[in-house]
Amino acid sequence: MIERSSSSKWKCHRLVFGAESDIAIGWHKLGFVQRTRHYIPARHFWAALTSAATRNRHSHPSDQEYSDIGKEIDNAFRFSYFYPVHWDGEDYREELPWRSTEGHESDSTDAEEMFEAKFVSSRTRTAVTAETGNAEEGALFEFEFIRARVPDAAAKSQRVYWLGYVWQRDCSDVKLDGLLAEVNIGAERRYGMGRLRRVCFKEWNASVFGATVAYEPRGPILTFNANDFLYAHLKVKGCCAKLSGDLEFFAGRATKDKWPGRDFEGSGLCWAPGTVACERLSAAVGEWGVLVCSA
Repeated sequence: MIERSSSSKWKCHRLVFGAESDIAIGWHKLGFVQRTRHYIPARHFWAALTSAATRNRHSHPSDQEYSDIGKEIDNAFRFSYFYPVHWDGEDYREELPWRSTEGHESDSTDAEEMFEAKFVSSRTRTAVTAETGNAEEGALFEFEFIRARVPDAAAKSQRVYWLGYVWQRDCSDVKLDGLLAEVNIGAERRYGMGRLRRVCFKEWNASVFGATVAYEPRGPILTFNANDFLYAHLKVKGCCAKLSGDLEFFAGRATKDKWPGRDFEGSGLCWAPGTVACERLSAAVGEWGVLVCSA
């Protein structure tokens, strides 16, 4: 069980997963193209850990048991977003969509185009009618995904890795190391997409995507300097800091009345990842990895 404690300490781990297949993280539609996000939101790893922990504790878990353990995970864990990285022979280096491949900041549009040229591809599919098994008329669509392998400088292909961070309360007895060894994330999983295998799990005491980390009983507090990029969504509500970036309503589908995807849950209006802090900013890592301005 996970005990609630206002005096709990937090421990951070750095996780790296190797892509076993392409991965699609649904974003929005552009015409008949279903676009993919260029990162994996923390909620996907919250869901993967909740599912694994529930099955580990109960042989035939009920919907209520999934819900109860999900709330325990909410209390005992905080997750960052995950981004593509490459191995440079010494360490894993981030491949951020708003940064050039050389690692320095550049025009956001140019950086995004360079990222998409390297990592993003697409496929075309059509919906099938359940009655006949034939293609549904007018249901042709295209969906984007992040490649599992990308070309390197030597014109060979190299594996894509995904890096992120997980914070855990010391009062939690959930064995993170054993439960997140392999995960299936994102869309089109029935066709073999979204398979990740963990290759690195280590305790971490350094910065997180360029932000310094401090700890309060409620969780980790990240501090971004002026001109730093935010790696996650930041709630607009209660935030008075000066920022420059895009705004979006951040939400995802949720299970309601035993129907997966029937309802929506979200964090409201947020600054999107890639937003630039125009001044020093501190924010708490909240549930599902969304940042909340710290008073």
